[in-house]
Amino acid sequence: SACSASRAAAEACCFAKSRRATAASLLARDSRRGSAPRAEAAYPATVRGLARGWCKAGDGPGFVPTYLGAYPADDDDAWCNGVFFAVGPGALEALIRRESGYVVHAIDPAQVTMRDGVDAPPGDDLRVFVPRVRRPPAIDRPIVQSYVDVCLAGCLEVERTYRAASGFAADFFHSTRGWSQAHWINDRLMPRKPTAHVPEARRFDGWIRDHLGADVLAAIRLP
Repeated sequence: SACSASRAAAEACCFAKSRRATAASLLARDSRRGSAPRAEAAYPATVRGLARGWCKAGDGPGFVPTYLGAYPADDDDAWCNGVFFAVGPGALEALIRRESGYVVHAIDPAQVTMRDGVDAPPGDDLRVFVPRVRRPPAIDRPIVQSYVDVCLAGCLEVERTYRAASGFAADFFHSTRGWSQAHWINDRLMPRKPTAHVPEARRFDGWIRDHLGADVLAAIRLP
Protein backbone atom coordinates (compact mmCIF):
# COMPACT_ATOMS: atom_id res chain seq x y z
CA SER A 1 0.00 0.00 0.00
CA ALA A 2 1.09 3.58 -0.51
CA CYS A 3 0.80 3.93 3.24
CA SER A 4 2.90 1.03 4.39
CA ALA A 5 4.46 0.34 7.76
CA SER A 6 7.63 2.05 6.57
CA ARG A 7 5.86 5.40 6.35
CA ALA A 8 6.01 7.70 9.35
CA ALA A 9 3.24 8.01 11.87
CA ALA A 10 3.32 11.67 11.08
CA GLU A 11 3.19 11.80 7.36
CA ALA A 12 -0.49 11.78 6.80
CA CYS A 13 -2.93 12.93 9.25
CA CYS A 14 -1.24 14.85 11.82
CA PHE A 15 -0.51 14.02 15.41
CA ALA A 16 -0.67 11.46 18.22
CA LYS A 17 -0.73 10.83 21.94
CA SER A 18 1.84 9.23 24.20
CA ARG A 19 2.23 8.11 27.77
CA ARG A 20 5.16 10.46 28.12
CA ALA A 21 4.80 12.41 24.90
CA THR A 22 2.75 12.76 21.79
CA ALA A 23 3.94 12.01 18.32
CA ALA A 24 2.45 12.61 14.92
CA SER A 25 0.19 9.89 13.59
CA LEU A 26 -1.74 8.32 10.79
CA LEU A 27 -5.48 8.19 11.15
CA ALA A 28 -6.13 4.55 10.28
CA ARG A 29 -5.58 1.97 13.03
CA ASP A 30 -3.61 -0.45 10.83
CA SER A 31 -1.29 2.34 9.70
CA ARG A 32 -0.66 3.41 13.28
CA ARG A 33 0.16 -0.14 14.26
CA GLY A 34 2.75 -0.27 11.49
CA SER A 35 4.63 2.61 13.10
CA ALA A 36 3.72 1.98 16.76
CA PRO A 37 2.39 -1.57 17.28
CA ARG A 38 0.71 -0.72 20.59
CA ALA A 39 -1.04 2.38 19.27
CA GLU A 40 -4.53 0.87 19.38
CA ALA A 41 -6.55 3.80 20.71
CA ALA A 42 -6.56 7.18 18.99
CA TYR A 43 -8.11 10.48 20.07
CA PRO A 44 -9.34 12.84 17.33
CA ALA A 45 -8.55 16.53 17.56
CA THR A 46 -8.10 19.74 15.62
CA VAL A 47 -4.88 21.74 15.98
CA ARG A 48 -4.69 25.45 15.14
CA GLY A 49 -1.44 26.91 13.83
CA LEU A 50 -0.55 23.61 12.15
CA ALA A 51 -1.04 23.21 8.41
CA ARG A 52 -1.19 19.94 6.48
CA GLY A 53 -0.49 19.60 2.79
CA TRP A 54 0.70 17.40 -0.03
CA CYS A 55 4.35 18.18 0.49
CA LYS A 56 6.34 15.09 1.55
CA ALA A 57 7.95 13.25 -1.35
CA GLY A 58 8.35 9.53 -0.83
CA ASP A 59 11.78 8.06 -0.25
CA GLY A 60 13.67 5.78 -2.60
CA PRO A 61 14.59 5.70 -6.29
CA GLY A 62 12.16 5.49 -9.17
CA PHE A 63 8.45 6.18 -8.82
CA VAL A 64 7.60 7.75 -5.47
CA PRO A 65 4.28 9.28 -4.41
CA THR A 66 3.85 12.55 -2.59
CA TYR A 67 2.52 12.06 0.93
CA LEU A 68 0.91 14.41 3.40
CA GLY A 69 2.95 16.39 5.88
CA ALA A 70 2.03 18.64 8.79
CA TYR A 71 4.03 21.78 9.55
CA PRO A 72 3.73 24.93 11.70
CA ALA A 73 2.20 27.91 9.93
CA ASP A 74 1.60 31.48 11.07
CA ASP A 75 -1.36 32.40 8.87
CA ASP A 76 -4.81 32.63 10.43
CA ASP A 77 -6.19 29.85 8.21
CA ALA A 78 -3.70 27.22 9.40
CA TRP A 79 -5.33 24.24 11.09
CA CYS A 80 -5.72 20.54 10.56
CA ASN A 81 -7.45 17.55 12.09
CA GLY A 82 -5.89 14.26 13.09
CA VAL A 83 -5.52 11.86 15.99
CA PHE A 84 -3.36 11.59 19.08
CA PHE A 85 -2.10 8.16 20.10
CA ALA A 86 0.03 6.88 22.95
CA VAL A 87 3.73 6.29 22.32
CA GLY A 88 6.04 5.16 25.10
CA PRO A 89 9.56 6.60 25.40
CA GLY A 90 11.23 3.68 23.62
CA ALA A 91 8.74 3.64 20.76
CA LEU A 92 9.00 7.41 20.30
CA GLU A 93 12.79 7.26 20.15
CA ALA A 94 12.60 4.41 17.63
CA LEU A 95 10.22 6.47 15.47
CA ILE A 96 12.56 9.46 15.58
CA ARG A 97 15.53 7.31 14.52
CA ARG A 98 13.63 5.64 11.71
CA GLU A 99 11.93 8.74 10.32
CA SER A 100 15.04 10.70 9.42
CA GLY A 101 13.11 12.77 6.91
CA TYR A 102 11.16 14.42 9.73
CA VAL A 103 11.87 16.59 12.74
CA VAL A 104 9.79 16.44 15.92
CA HIS A 105 7.89 19.62 16.74
CA ALA A 106 6.08 20.35 20.01
CA ILE A 107 2.39 21.26 20.00
CA ASP A 108 1.09 23.73 22.58
CA PRO A 109 -1.98 22.17 24.27
CA ALA A 110 -3.69 25.57 23.92
CA GLN A 111 -3.74 24.98 20.14
CA VAL A 112 -5.75 21.76 20.52
CA THR A 113 -9.50 21.24 20.36
CA MET A 114 -10.47 17.64 21.09
CA ARG A 115 -13.02 15.91 18.86
CA ASP A 116 -13.72 12.92 21.10
CA GLY A 117 -16.14 14.65 23.46
CA VAL A 118 -13.61 15.64 26.15
CA ASP A 119 -12.41 19.14 26.97
CA ALA A 120 -8.66 18.69 27.40
CA PRO A 121 -5.98 17.11 25.20
CA PRO A 122 -4.45 13.80 26.34
CA GLY A 123 -1.45 15.15 28.19
CA ASP A 124 0.83 18.17 28.02
CA ASP A 125 3.74 16.73 26.02
CA LEU A 126 2.27 16.74 22.52
CA ARG A 127 4.34 16.35 19.35
CA VAL A 128 4.06 16.18 15.59
CA PHE A 129 6.54 14.94 12.98
CA VAL A 130 7.29 17.71 10.46
CA PRO A 131 8.93 17.04 7.05
CA ARG A 132 12.46 18.40 6.81
CA VAL A 133 11.88 19.29 3.15
CA ARG A 134 8.54 20.24 1.57
CA ARG A 135 7.91 19.80 -2.14
CA PRO A 136 4.58 19.85 -4.02
CA PRO A 137 3.31 16.94 -6.12
CA ALA A 138 4.81 16.62 -9.61
CA ILE A 139 4.59 14.26 -12.56
CA ASP A 140 7.30 12.04 -11.07
CA ARG A 141 5.87 12.20 -7.52
CA PRO A 142 2.07 12.35 -7.78
CA ILE A 143 -0.68 11.96 -5.24
CA VAL A 144 -1.82 8.32 -5.41
CA GLN A 145 -5.36 7.19 -4.78
CA SER A 146 -4.39 4.22 -2.62
CA TYR A 147 -2.85 6.63 -0.10
CA VAL A 148 -5.87 8.96 -0.26
CA ASP A 149 -8.06 5.90 0.44
CA VAL A 150 -6.02 5.00 3.53
CA CYS A 151 -6.43 8.53 4.89
CA LEU A 152 -10.17 8.55 4.17
CA ALA A 153 -10.56 5.12 5.79
CA GLY A 154 -9.00 6.64 8.90
CA CYS A 155 -11.46 9.54 8.79
CA LEU A 156 -14.36 7.13 8.44
CA GLU A 157 -13.04 5.05 11.35
CA VAL A 158 -12.91 8.18 13.53
CA GLU A 159 -16.44 9.25 12.57
CA ARG A 160 -17.81 5.79 13.36
CA THR A 161 -16.04 5.68 16.72
CA TYR A 162 -16.70 9.19 18.05
CA ARG A 163 -20.06 10.91 17.75
CA ALA A 164 -18.40 14.26 18.47
CA ALA A 165 -16.18 13.81 15.39
CA SER A 166 -19.00 14.19 12.87
CA GLY A 167 -17.66 15.90 9.73
CA PHE A 168 -14.12 14.67 10.30
CA ALA A 169 -13.70 13.60 6.66
CA ALA A 170 -14.96 16.96 5.39
CA ASP A 171 -12.50 18.69 7.70
CA PHE A 172 -9.70 16.53 6.30
CA PHE A 173 -10.44 17.74 2.77
CA HIS A 174 -10.82 21.39 3.67
CA SER A 175 -7.81 21.64 5.99
CA THR A 176 -5.43 19.88 3.59
CA ARG A 177 -3.50 22.11 1.22
CA GLY A 178 -2.03 21.40 -2.20
CA TRP A 179 -4.58 19.06 -3.77
CA SER A 180 -3.22 18.61 -7.28
CA GLN A 181 -5.61 18.02 -10.14
CA ALA A 182 -2.69 17.67 -12.56
CA HIS A 183 -0.64 15.19 -10.50
CA TRP A 184 -3.08 12.67 -9.02
CA ILE A 185 -3.29 9.10 -10.26
CA ASN A 186 -5.68 6.27 -9.47
CA ASP A 187 -3.48 3.33 -8.50
CA ARG A 188 -6.14 1.12 -6.94
CA LEU A 189 -5.43 -2.51 -7.76
CA MET A 190 -8.54 -2.96 -9.90
CA PRO A 191 -9.85 0.49 -10.81
CA ARG A 192 -12.74 -0.95 -12.84
CA LYS A 193 -14.09 -2.46 -9.63
CA PRO A 194 -12.27 -0.69 -6.82
CA THR A 195 -14.64 -1.91 -4.13
CA ALA A 196 -13.19 -5.41 -4.52
CA HIS A 197 -10.10 -4.10 -2.74
CA VAL A 198 -11.40 -0.84 -1.21
CA PRO A 199 -14.89 -1.60 0.14
CA GLU A 200 -15.69 2.08 0.75
CA ALA A 201 -14.34 3.32 -2.63
CA ARG A 202 -17.68 4.67 -3.82
CA ARG A 203 -18.15 6.60 -0.59
CA PHE A 204 -14.63 8.05 -0.87
CA ASP A 205 -15.17 9.04 -4.51
CA GLY A 206 -18.38 10.75 -3.44
CA TRP A 207 -16.51 12.69 -0.78
CA ILE A 208 -13.91 13.80 -3.36
CA ARG A 209 -16.71 14.93 -5.69
CA ASP A 210 -18.67 16.70 -2.95
CA HIS A 211 -15.77 18.49 -1.28
CA LEU A 212 -13.31 19.11 -4.15
CA GLY A 213 -15.61 19.12 -7.18
CA ALA A 214 -16.70 16.76 -9.95
CA ASP A 215 -14.03 18.19 -12.28
CA VAL A 216 -11.31 17.12 -9.80
CA LEU A 217 -12.71 13.59 -9.53
CA ALA A 218 -12.99 13.30 -13.34
CA ALA A 219 -9.40 14.44 -13.81
CA ILE A 220 -7.83 11.74 -11.58
CA ARG A 221 -5.73 9.65 -13.97
CA LEU A 222 -5.11 5.95 -14.13
CA PRO A 223 -1.45 4.95 -13.58
